[in-house]
Amino acid sequence: MKDSKFFDWVRENQEPKQLSQMQVDGAKKVLSVAKADELQSFVAALTGWSINGHYIDDKADTLDRAMSQKGIEHLKLSEGLRLKAYQDTGKVWTIGYGHTSAAGGMKVYAGLTITHAQAEQLLKDDLARMTYPVIKRLVKVDLTQGQFDALCSFIYNLGEGQVSKSTLLRLLNAKDYDGASAQFGRWVYDNGVKLNGLIRRRAAERELFGA
Repeated sequence: MKDSKFFDWVRENQEPKQLSQMQVDGAKKVLSVAKADELQSFVAALTGWSINGHYIDDKADTLDRAMSQKGIEHLKLSEGLRLKAYQDTGKVWTIGYGHTSAAGGMKVYAGLTITHAQAEQLLKDDLARMTYPVIKRLVKVDLTQGQFDALCSFIYNLGEGQVSKSTLLRLLNAKDYDGASAQFGRWVYDNGVKLNGLIRRRAAERELFGA
């Protein structure tokens, strides 16, 4: 996508249609370090605007997607909400719905507290920055909304590095959807220990994947 097309898209969706100079200057700064389609996906994830006429309920190209509300609620339930910073099982400082400093944005440290609204925004930002672009890079086949939601939860939990090398991704890109679905149940260990929380999460992800 050309930068000019991004600005045209923003004008089509926002009210009023005319962009302020501050908006233009801010977008140009971002576009100097990011691609126009990546910025478009980020803005769409935050605002709910459509891309090329596709909304989150369509079986659209993965570039155009964001998690459905059903997927978001599953992710929130799996992650749990903590408004005060804590250390996860790997001793990483975490807050909100599983936000860490590694995700970018807010730094997490001992004693940090946030509001519910901040936790919601952190989740949106982390998905737009660390999850949707990963699916765009890794997945080469069409996805239903349920499959997309399941992969978002999976990647949000595991990160790009592990998923990129997974048999699940290899089978998915080979269009073996059933084989990929069966792989969720293998990812239930943390440092070699099988966890009930991960068992429940993978079962829910597999259910989403088949929806």
